[in-house]
Amino acid sequence: MLEKHYSGVEDMLLYNWIKCLDGEIQYTRIIVNNDSVNEEDLKAWNKIYDNYLDVYGLNDLAKRLMNLNKKLAIAQNDYIISENRFVLNAVRVLSSEIEKIKSQMNKGLSHDKVLIHLSKFMGFKLSSKKITVKEYLDLLIEHERGN
Repeated sequence: MLEKHYSGVEDMLLYNWIKCLDGEIQYTRIIVNNDSVNEEDLKAWNKIYDNYLDVYGLNDLAKRLMNLNKKLAIAQNDYIISENRFVLNAVRVLSSEIEKIKSQMNKGLSHDKVLIHLSKFMGFKLSSKKITVKEYLDLLIEHERGN
């Protein structure tokens, strides 16, 4: 079942990780084809993400983001049910807060720009198609400690 999928952050390529975070779960596969997402892909993603949480945990910003996303979902549901414009304003405020936190999480930088900074830090070019998620996150942690 999972032999054709990555097993965790130690072997998954950063490129595939980013694709999965963007909702393209078929990138849990070692060899990606154009097939749609299947149950094995979802199981593999859950296993990989559990591994990520075991190794790195959730920082305070990520916990706050999860809480805001929960509040946003509730507010969106409330608006659909009530069509109350006041609730719609709450949805807009929560969405704005979520975007602000997302930009803080990588200091407003995309994964590609973070790779550029890490490449400067390391003294050689890093490629998202060659570096694993674990290597990337460990480098990021070390780079933040150095600054």
